[in-house]
Amino acid sequence: MTTLRGILSDDGSAASPYGALVDDVVVGPALASAAETWEARNPEPMARFLETWGDALPLSAFQRLLEQVVVPKLSAAVESWEPRWEPVPCHVWVQRCIPLLGRRRLEPLYVTVQRKLGKALLGWHAARALADYGMVLPWKEAFGPEAWEEFVGRHVVPYLRQGLRALHVTPPKQDDGGFAGVMRWASVVPAQDMAQLLEEEFFGKWQDALYRWLWAAKPTAGEAVAWHEGWKRLLTPEVDRKSVV
Repeated sequence: MTTLRGILSDDGSAASPYGALVDDVVVGPALASAAETWEARNPEPMARFLETWGDALPLSAFQRLLEQVVVPKLSAAVESWEPRWEPVPCHVWVQRCIPLLGRRRLEPLYVTVQRKLGKALLGWHAARALADYGMVLPWKEAFGPEAWEEFVGRHVVPYLRQGLRALHVTPPKQDDGGFAGVMRWASVVPAQDMAQLLEEEFFGKWQDALYRWLWAAKPTAGEAVAWHEGWKRLLTPEVDRKSVV
């Protein structure tokens, strides 16, 4: 069946008869409406529009919508995003746009996300470690391996170092949640780096606490073994193989 697109000899450009028609009837009004009403934190209306019209729009019209509306509004929303306070996480509305924009267009936006997440990770609080982990983890795949590795080394490792330095080891008490909060991040930090971090910031204070306890309180062998095993269970298998606990 002959389509309007075929009749008007579309070549994918805005200068073709079909492209001009779509630009006047669809893209122009859509741009005007979206510029006023579309909110990047609610990506569904624009996503549905582009997914519905994607095959019918000339490539130039599709690109115009992305470049003049979607990318600027998304970038502005990310710039104003407050990682710790917004009820809807940023990754929910940014990642909805990945299939439409592609990773290349999103790379500058990811730089802003990394900066904001890094700033949010400047202070360690054990009670917040789980929420911080949930805030950061969804970006692992979005950033890509190289950018993720750089982000972890620059921001996550120093954040965990703060957590380990704030940790108090007081036998016969077990972990009060601080160490478990650090170890939750073992899924995003390479095992070798995590083991080195523990070696530098944890194992020394753990051993000192054990020696003082054995000397001062003289626990039974069973009590000492149980305390040791309780801590050891908090290590991941990968880190455990590299540890001295």
